[in-house]
Amino acid sequence: MAVTSGNTSATATATFANVSASFNYSLANALPQTTFTATANVNSAYAQGAIDGSTGSQWNTNGAQSAGDYIQGNLGSAQTIQHIMLDQGASTGNYPRGFAVEISTDGINWTTVYTAAGSTGSLTDIVLGSPVTAQYVKIVLTASDNFMWWSICEINIFS
Repeated sequence: MAVTSGNTSATATATFANVSASFNYSLANALPQTTFTATANVNSAYAQGAIDGSTGSQWNTNGAQSAGDYIQGNLGSAQTIQHIMLDQGASTGNYPRGFAVEISTDGINWTTVYTAAGSTGSLTDIVLGSPVTAQYVKIVLTASDNFMWWSICEINIFS
């Protein structure tokens, strides 16, 4: 998957089994973060930094990546979700080494809708196979890194 980005938009092109699809998402079309709240199982006091609209702030694991670490967003109400973009900003080495995306309508019962071996660079682009409806979105590390932190400057969610 190739990903390019600018300040307000990103284009992702994916090729699977000789089928190519291209997606162009403008951050202006992201779900509004004003109704979101964020929590995490580590360094939770800074979780809101991942949804405050500024790449100048961030949430991070405050230490090496460990499988099971997560950040979770409450979207305020059920939303249709098809695409999630994690922006690591200037922390280009602090991308997730392996992760899963889980969704929930009640914050208690979770369904895994996406898994990946990891990403590289400053953008982690997650395009779901088909739209899902959820109020809660959780991104969980499935792999560890003994040295690198996991940092997210912004989580943008698109329907």
